[in-house]
Amino acid sequence: MIMPKTKTCSPLGRNQLQAPECLERQGVWPATREFFKVDKRAKDGLSSWCRACANAYNRAWRRRPEVEERDQGRRQTPEYQIKEQERNQTPKRREQIKVYSEARCFDQRAEMLALYGNACQRCGDTHLDLLEQHHSKGGHKDGYPDYPPALRFSGPPLVVVILKWVDECGCLPPDIELLCRKPCHRAADKELKARPDPRGGRPAVKRTSAATASRQ
Repeated sequence: MIMPKTKTCSPLGRNQLQAPECLERQGVWPATREFFKVDKRAKDGLSSWCRACANAYNRAWRRRPEVEERDQGRRQTPEYQIKEQERNQTPKRREQIKVYSEARCFDQRAEMLALYGNACQRCGDTHLDLLEQHHSKGGHKDGYPDYPPALRFSGPPLVVVILKWVDECGCLPPDIELLCRKPCHRAADKELKARPDPRGGRPAVKRTSAATASRQ
């Protein structure tokens, strides 16, 4: 069967929802399975909806309150959780989770760097690969009640802590700095070790072995 080179998306049958990328192309896509889902009932074997419009409709449908409530109840059943654990152990699914996690971490770091102006707060270095977060209180979140409740006793990555703080408080955390790896971050670590522990302890002292002490 010879298929036409292009195909026009016609999503007006379902609440007249059309994806922005489909509007930019005026609904004209290459007539391939890359852009249209398979529909055996159609003459050309392709759905009348392009993949972009079909995905946009499905996302909007899943956001309905009654659908979210139904899905949430279904996910809490033991049968669903067992099946989900088995599915996550397949090589294909594990690779998908890895790719998604790496992309999510990259996006979160880029968002965090933008909040700090993509530069070291002390020397102004703009090499993004060398910028790191520094907790001026040593990172003891359980000892500081000024943290939001969702972050007070948990241990998420510092990037997530910053983003959640901005969402809840509307400003950057006052005790987290963005510093270049050296010399600023090293200098800040030395300053932190020289200060007394706010929880009543003594300053951190670098321990040396007996052999190292004898050589000194």
